Amino acid sequence: MKTRYRKLGKVRFAELLLFFEACLMLIAATLVKNMLPFRWYAWFLGNSGPGLDVRDHGEVGIERILPLINALRRGSRYLPLECKCLVNAIAGKAMLKCRRIPSAVYLGVAKNGEGNIDAHAWLKAGKHLVTGAAGMERFKSLAAFSDRVQPHH
Repeated sequence: MKTRYRKLGKVRFAELLLFFEACLMLIAATLVKNMLPFRWYAWFLGNSGPGLDVRDHGEVGIERILPLINALRRGSRYLPLECKCLVNAIAGKAMLKCRRIPSAVYLGVAKNGEGNIDAHAWLKAGKHLVTGAAGMERFKSLAAFSDRVQPHH
């Protein structure tokens, strides 16, 4: 356990601050997801509709969001909470909003091998996946919640 946290001591101060911010956002997102119905916090995610996409005016550079991606991954790994896809998407959305970076949360479904339906959420800023990249290609997007919305063609 000590070696797990010892790695944090070797992280730059700016990265450590982002890590703590990500942890706070992940905790808050977990509480919101577990305590409130989705309709009560869906407004936070943005405008909704099927087939919507973010088309921000000027592409978001990966250098702006990569530190956030790393902080969210690190926070999910170190927190003693189960931070699944929707929690990560909500926390990432909050971190991006603080920096005025437009983003979209996608909710999708896919059939699994047992004939049941699996759900997944992912977050994009511009063309970059912020959270939920693992396995997302098998999910069909049913809803999108976006800051800046234009119909997807």
